[in-house]
Amino acid sequence: MHSFKKNKMYMSAQIFPDPGFRREMKQLLVYCVHEGCVEQLRFSNLERHVKECVHREVQCINSPRGCRELIKFKDVELHLKECGYRPIICEQCGSEFSFNSKQEHDLEQCPEALVSCTYLCGQEMKRRLLEDHKAVCPKKPAECQFKILGCTFTGSSEEVRKHEQDVGSHFQVLLECFTTFRLQSLEMQKNLEETKRNQERIDNIVKNIHRELKLKMVQQVERLIIAEQKVEEHVQQLATVTEEAQHTRQSIEQLKALIPQVASHDRQVASHEIRMAEMDLRFQMIETASYDGKLLWKIRDFSHRKR
Repeated sequence: MHSFKKNKMYMSAQIFPDPGFRREMKQLLVYCVHEGCVEQLRFSNLERHVKECVHREVQCINSPRGCRELIKFKDVELHLKECGYRPIICEQCGSEFSFNSKQEHDLEQCPEALVSCTYLCGQEMKRRLLEDHKAVCPKKPAECQFKILGCTFTGSSEEVRKHEQDVGSHFQVLLECFTTFRLQSLEMQKNLEETKRNQERIDNIVKNIHRELKLKMVQQVERLIIAEQKVEEHVQQLATVTEEAQHTRQSIEQLKALIPQVASHDRQVASHEIRMAEMDLRFQMIETASYDGKLLWKIRDFSHRKR
C-alpha cells in the first residue's frame, strides 16, 4: 500500500501541461452541439459559436405573461408574430393585454365596445354607458305597486302601467288579501285565546309552586333554628371539654414538677435499702461469730498512749 502511494505521487509529479498538444486540439474540426446546426468549426471557436448559434434554444420574451415555450433563436421573430401571449393594444379603449385575452376583452371588458341593451329594447351603446341606460330603459323590468297585496305581475314600465289600470284584477287581489288577512286574524285570535288559557294554567302552577316553596322554606327555617340550638349546645359542651382539658394539662404540669422529687425520694430509699442490707449482713456475721475464746485487742502506739 505504501509503495502504491509512492508510485502514485511519482506519477503525479510526471504529469504536466502540454501546450503543443493543446494547440493541436484547438485546430481539430468539431460540430456544433445544438440540434439542427450542421456547421463544422475548429474546437477553439466552439464556445463562442455555441453562444451565438442561431439554432440555440431561448425562452420567449413573453414569458412574464405566461409563455413557457423554448424556441430556436432563428425562429424568434416568427414566434413573436404568432405567440398567443404577445401584447396587443385595443383599438377602441387603448388598453394593453395578451393576444389570448382579446376575445374576452372585446366581449366582457372593453368599455368602448358597442353592446346591446340586456332588456332587449333594441338600443346599442358603449359598455361604459350600459348601466346608466339600464336605469332609464323603457324595457326595464318593473313590478306592480300592488305587490305588497300579493300581485305577482312583472314586465316593462309600459306593461306595468297598463296592468295597474286594471282595477278589477286588483280588486280581486285586494279581496283575496283581505280574506287572507281576516283568516290570519282569526287564527291569531284563536292562538291568543289559547295562549291566555295556557298563561292561566301556568299562573296556577306557579302559585302552587310558590305556596309549596313557602311551606318548604318555613320547614327549612325551623330545621335551621333547631340546628343552631344544637350547635350552641355543642359549643357549650366543647367549652366545658376545653376547660377540663386545660385543668388536665395543669395537673400534668404539676405531676411533671413532682417527678424530680419522686426521683430524689427513690434515690434516698435506695440508699437506705443499701444501708439496711449492709446492717443485715453485719448482724448475720455477728450471729455466726463465736465468743468462747480470748479477745485480743491490739493497741497501736501503746507506749505513747500510756504517757
